[in-house]
Amino acid sequence: MIARLAKHGWWCPLLLGISLSGAPAGVEAAEPQAVEITSIRLGFDGKAKVGYWIPMQIALRGGAESLTAQVEVTVPDSDGTASRISTRGEKPVLLSPGQESSVLLYVKLGRLEPTITVDVKDEEETIATRTFDLGDEALDGLLSSEKQLIVSLGEPIGITEAIKLRGQNDWEDEPVVEARLTDASHLPTRWYGYDGVDVVVLSTSEASLYRDLTGDSARAAALDSWVRRGGKLVLCVGKEAPEVLDSGHGLSQFSPGKFAAGDMAILRSSAAIEEFAFADYSGTHDGVSTSAAVGFRLDVPRIGTPQGRVLMSDGQSLPLVIRTARDFGQVIFVALDLDRPPLSRWSGRGRLVARLLDFEIGDRKSDTQTNIAQFRYWGYDDHVGQLRSGLDEFPGVRVLPFSVIAGLLIFYIILIGPVDYFFVKKYFKKMHYTWITFPATVITISVVVYLLAYWLKGSEVRLNQVDVVDLNASSGAVRGTTWMAVYSPHNVPYDLTLRPDSLSGAGETESDVVLSWLGLPGDALGGMQQNSRGGMFAAYDCSPTENQLDKVPIPVWSSKMFTARWGMSADMPIEGKLSEAAGQLLRGTASNPFDLELTDCVMLYADWAYPLDKIRPHEEIVFDEELSPKKARTYLQRGPRRSSKKDYDPEGTDLRVILRAMMFHDLAGGRSHTSLVNQYQRFIDMSALLKSGQAVLVGYGPAGHSAATLLNDSEPVGGEGDQRLTVYRVVFPVARGSVSTDE
Repeated sequence: MIARLAKHGWWCPLLLGISLSGAPAGVEAAEPQAVEITSIRLGFDGKAKVGYWIPMQIALRGGAESLTAQVEVTVPDSDGTASRISTRGEKPVLLSPGQESSVLLYVKLGRLEPTITVDVKDEEETIATRTFDLGDEALDGLLSSEKQLIVSLGEPIGITEAIKLRGQNDWEDEPVVEARLTDASHLPTRWYGYDGVDVVVLSTSEASLYRDLTGDSARAAALDSWVRRGGKLVLCVGKEAPEVLDSGHGLSQFSPGKFAAGDMAILRSSAAIEEFAFADYSGTHDGVSTSAAVGFRLDVPRIGTPQGRVLMSDGQSLPLVIRTARDFGQVIFVALDLDRPPLSRWSGRGRLVARLLDFEIGDRKSDTQTNIAQFRYWGYDDHVGQLRSGLDEFPGVRVLPFSVIAGLLIFYIILIGPVDYFFVKKYFKKMHYTWITFPATVITISVVVYLLAYWLKGSEVRLNQVDVVDLNASSGAVRGTTWMAVYSPHNVPYDLTLRPDSLSGAGETESDVVLSWLGLPGDALGGMQQNSRGGMFAAYDCSPTENQLDKVPIPVWSSKMFTARWGMSADMPIEGKLSEAAGQLLRGTASNPFDLELTDCVMLYADWAYPLDKIRPHEEIVFDEELSPKKARTYLQRGPRRSSKKDYDPEGTDLRVILRAMMFHDLAGGRSHTSLVNQYQRFIDMSALLKSGQAVLVGYGPAGHSAATLLNDSEPVGGEGDQRLTVYRVVFPVARGSVSTDE
C-alpha cells in the first residue's frame, strides 16, 4: 500500500525510524524493481513478411508488485505513418512480481526496416517502453512481400532440396524461404496470423509435437479457417495415422476421406512414388530401393472414398497423394512419412516435394528478361501495384501534367524576380517598395494556386472500390476481399469501418472483417522496401479484431489505400449439380444464386472455359453437348470481348482486366503472360482450386454496385461518381464417375 502511495506521489511522515521503502532509517533503500520488456519474436522462427499480419510474441518481466496492464505496439504502415495495435478490448496482461510472462499480438509492418515501439501501460500511465530498430536481432528475419514463405512443423521432409531444384530468375534472391517450427504451440491462434504464409507443411511422424493440437483448440481452428479462406496445407501422415487422424485430434479434420482406426496398409513397391516424382524428367535417376537398407516397406493409412483428385496411388485401392479443396483453399494429403527411411535417404525426395509444392523445376531465366527495366519504369512488378494505379484514378479529380506545373513554377520565379524589380523601378522609382510588392505577389499567387487546386481536385471525399465475393456452393461459406482508395480533400483524420452487405439483399449480416491498409510491394517510390520514415502524423489505432481504423490521417488532396478480408455464411439456397464427362468436360446444371444479374459470365473447369454472357437472378444454366467450351488460357488472356490483342498491358488501369489477371493468374499463363507477379494478394488466385476438381462460375455485378460499405464515423464514404466494381465467383463441386489420377 505504501509503495502504491509513493508511486502516485504521496508523502508520508517517518514513524519509528521506518522509511517509505520499509528499510531502517539511515540505510539506503534498494530501487523498486521495474517492469521490463525483455524481447520480441516476429513471425515463424523469426521469419516474417512485411505487408501482412504476423504473430508477434512479446516477453515481459514483472516489477515489484502485481498488476494488470495493457500492451501497445506502434509500427509504421506502408506510408510510414505510425499505426498502433494493443491488447485493449481483450484480456489484460497479468504481471506477477519478477515473473516472466508472454503476450501474443498480431501486427502488420509496412517497412522492411521498421522501428517497433512496445509500451506497457497501467491504465493510461506508461510503466515500461522499449524500441526495436535496425540492428536488433529480432528484425533480422524480416522478408519482403515478394518472397514465398513456407512454414513447416516436424522433421525436415526435403523442402530445402525442393527449393534448390525450383530454379530462379536473375532478379530473384532466395525467392522461397522456409521457416521451421519445433512445436505446435508456435502456431498462430488466429487465422490472419498465417496472412503472409504461402504453404504450411506438417510432418506427423513425431506425433508428440501435435498432442496439444486438439480438435477444439484455438490453433486448430485458426489453421482450418486460414485453409478455408484460400490457404494451402501439405499434410504428411504415415505410421502415426491412428493417433493423428483420430476424431479428437486437431488434424483429423483435414483427412480427405474415411480412415478407420488401425486400417493401415503396407506399401512394398516404390514404383508409384518414383513415377510421380520424375513424371516430367527424361534422364536417369536413383530408385528408392537403392537407399533402403533392407528393402522397401512403408506403413501407410488406407483412406476410403477420398474426396478430390488422387495424384498418386498404388493401384485404385491405395491413394498416396490426394489434392482436396476445402472451401477456397486446398489440402495436399500425403500418406507417407517423408522424413523417415527409406524416403529420407532417397536422392529424389527433393523432386517429390517440389511436385507437392507445385514448384516449376529448372531454369526460368527466359521468363521475361526485361522485367527489371520495366519494373523501374512502371514503379511496380506485382499486380497489386497495377491495381493501386487503377484505383487511384478518381473521376472529377484532375491532375495537372508535370510540364504545366514546371511552367507555372518558372512563371512564378520570373514574376517575383525580374517582373517585380522592373515594376517597382518604373512605377514607384523607389526600390524599398519591394517590401510591399513582393509579399503581395506571393500572397496573391498562393491564393490563386489554392483556388486552382480546389477547382481541379474538388471538395468531396471520393472512394474507388473493388470487391471480389467468393461463395462455396457446398458449404455456403463466403469469402470477401475489398480493395479501396480513399481521396481526401481535407487534412482530417478518418474513423473507418467496413460493413459487408448480405448476399440475399436483406441488409446487414453477421460477418468477420479484418480491415487494414494496403501496401505497395517492391522498392519503388512508396514501396514497402523503402527506408523512408514517417512521423508527420500521430499514430492511429489499427486492430485486426475490431474492424476499425481510428484517426487515420490522410493528407489534403491525397489518397490512401485500404484492404479488407471478410467472411460470412450464405443465407440463400444454392442450386447446382455438375459432373465430369470424357475430356474433362462439364455436364449438368448450375444456377446464379444471387438476387442480381451477372454480366460477362464464364464457367471455368479444368482447362476449359464456358462463356455465358449474362445470367439473370437465380437462372439455371445447362451444360451439355450444345454448349461449346474454349481453352481457359485463351479466354483469360483475351477476355469476354474476344479481343484480338493477346498481349497484356502492365500499364493499363482497366480494373476488369487487372482483376481477371489476378483471379486466375497461373491459369492465364502467370508472369510469362502479364510480366507481373501475383504474390502479394496470391490467395485471390483460384487456379489451384481448379486443379482439385472444382468448377468456378465468374460474373460481374451491376455497374456502381458494391458488396460492402466503407463508413467514416458511421457515415458512408464516397459518392455516385466513384468507381465501384464487384466480381462474384461461385465454387461448385464436380462429381466424377471414378477416382481421377491426373492433375
